[in-house]
Amino acid sequence: MFVNVLNRSNDKDITATIQNESGRFAADAAVWQMNETDFKATNTFGAEKVRPRTSMATMVNASYTFPAHSLTILRPKRRAEALFNDSRQWRRACYDARSGG
Repeated sequence: MFVNVLNRSNDKDITATIQNESGRFAADAAVWQMNETDFKATNTFGAEKVRPRTSMATMVNASYTFPAHSLTILRPKRRAEALFNDSRQWRRACYDARSGG
């Protein structure tokens, strides 16, 4: 799953909580972000001031703070085990997926 957020604010970071109807997220998320401190920065041939940056982030309670005037793509990792009530259901689902049934 990917979460794409465009924060159009000139000067305000925005914190949002991501809700997942089918389970819980792990704390780690991959982040791809376009952002520059200079709001009017542009790229020209031979000079790239605004570049995508990749990193890993730790989300607390599935929340993330999106920097002002940025485009962010999050790829939170799902905690697949959380989709099931107990470990037996999890093991059974893994077995079924491997065996095709």
